[in-house]
Amino acid sequence: KFGDGGAPTAANSSTMIAPFGPAPIGVPNFIIGSFEIPPFLLPIYQACGTEYGIPWEVLASINKIETAFGTNLNVSSAGAMGWMQFIPSSWEAYGVDANGDGRKDPYNPVDAICAAARYLRAAGGAEDLRTAIFAYNHADWYVDSVMLRARLIAGVPADLVGSLTGLTGGRFPAYARAWHAGG
Repeated sequence: KFGDGGAPTAANSSTMIAPFGPAPIGVPNFIIGSFEIPPFLLPIYQACGTEYGIPWEVLASINKIETAFGTNLNVSSAGAMGWMQFIPSSWEAYGVDANGDGRKDPYNPVDAICAAARYLRAAGGAEDLRTAIFAYNHADWYVDSVMLRARLIAGVPADLVGSLTGLTGGRFPAYARAWHAGG
C-alpha cells in the first residue's frame, strides 16, 4: 500500500504519513527561543512603523521597556495602561483602531503599537527620534535606553528577522476576517 519512505501509492493515494513534530521551517528552535522579541509582534511593529514612518525597532524597544512585550499590562502609578502604557489623555488623542474591529483598545497590541507610532510621528519622530521618544517619556535615561535597544535590535540580521516574521503567518492576536480553503 505504501512505497519507499511511507509515500502513498496509486493504491492508497489519499493517505500520507509524516513524522510527528513541527514541520521544518528553516529557523532552528534554539534561535527562535533565544530571540527576545515574540515573533508574533514583528509584523505588527513593521506594519505600524511603515505606516507612521517610525523605525520598527524603536517601537519594539518601547514595548520592551513599557510592558516587557505585553507580559506586564498593569496600570502604572501614573495611570498609564495597555501594551504601550498610554496615559488616558494621550490614548484619547492618539489611540487608533488599527485592527479594524471597531474599537480603539490600548490592550490590543495592534491598536497600541500603531498608536505609539502615531504619537511618535506627531512628536516629530520622522525628523528627530530622540525628541519624539522624550515626548513619549520625559526622561533622558529612557531615551538612551530606547535608542540603545533599537540599535541592538537593528543589528540582528535582516534575513533572520524576515524568517521569524514569516513564521507568524497571520497568527497574531488581532481581530481579522479569515477565509479558509474549502469552507
